[in-house]
Amino acid sequence: MNNSIVLHAKSIYFLLENAGPVIRYRLRKEILQDLTPAEEARLLEQIYQLPPFVLLQSYVKPDGYIGSGMHSWDNWRGQVLHETPLQDGESAARLLSYYRIPKEHPTVAGFVAAALWGRAAGGGLPAEERAAL
Repeated sequence: MNNSIVLHAKSIYFLLENAGPVIRYRLRKEILQDLTPAEEARLLEQIYQLPPFVLLQSYVKPDGYIGSGMHSWDNWRGQVLHETPLQDGESAARLLSYYRIPKEHPTVAGFVAAALWGRAAGGGLPAEERAAL
């Protein structure tokens, strides 16, 4: 057997045994493509319990938008805008993407709808583009 294949197999095995749920989920779903529906549900449930995801959930507004603003983490003219990066729409979107939270999940669906329909800092899509959806 090729040494490169053996090395990759050992690395994959190590990750499947030792990595957190996000890495195991993405490895099995995107690379190995051997994820059963039951295993996918189990890994997603573990991901939903991770502290960053739980914290992000606490910043979801009634209209579905996450946090306040977009591209606004850090501070503006010396004023601290957020306690954590996850209170910023861009950082929230990044976490949802990195964790590969399915688009059907209420947090993702609500966030996308709120961003498209105007909650995000000043607008969303113009009316003619929204009408085309």
